[in-house]
Amino acid sequence: MGRDKRNEQRGGRFARYPAEIIESVAWLSLSGYAVKLHLVLIQRQFGSSDELAAMSENEACKALGLGSRQTARNAFKQLVDAGFIVLQVPAHLGSNGYGRAAKYRLTHLRYNSKPPTRDWVEKTKTPHRK
Repeated sequence: MGRDKRNEQRGGRFARYPAEIIESVAWLSLSGYAVKLHLVLIQRQFGSSDELAAMSENEACKALGLGSRQTARNAFKQLVDAGFIVLQVPAHLGSNGYGRAAKYRLTHLRYNSKPPTRDWVEKTKTPHRK
């Protein structure tokens, strides 16, 4: 097979979203904001799967065009409850007085040379959505 020159001209970055996630019961229970937030977290972790995805509620509001931090907070909670992300490092105040964003592990990717945990597969019951 030859090279596809059209793809070379497109440029830009792409994020892979596995079909096994889309077909899961847990994914179907997510709100639209939670799905968008998950895509943004995947895009942020594009370089290496051994890194954590860091994002604050304010950054999520800007990335998703939200006016309320509560909506961003609910989207993070939905992703955690559904098993798509795991909070590894909570948000905290740094030693220099500036806040540090929370860091999340995406469960469909390997982390620290360990295989993916795929926690969303275990979620057969639909989480409650507000």
